[in-house]
Amino acid sequence: KLIMENVTISMNQEEINTFIALLDVANKTEGLKVAEACIHFQKKIEESVKSFNDANPVEETATEEA
Repeated sequence: KLIMENVTISMNQEEINTFIALLDVANKTEGLKVAEACIHFQKKIEESVKSFNDANPVEETATEEA
């Protein structure tokens, strides 16, 4: 039996969006049976994305209008 405390998974934005959509489908299909788990994973993903964005700020470039 393999036991891990933490696993790091790298996902691009498309994969994150797909995973969130799958959680939404599971939640709509199974309702309260999976709602708590779905919320848990959505929060973990949102926290991870926020941490990544905070650590890797993107400079916004102003566009010139003619």
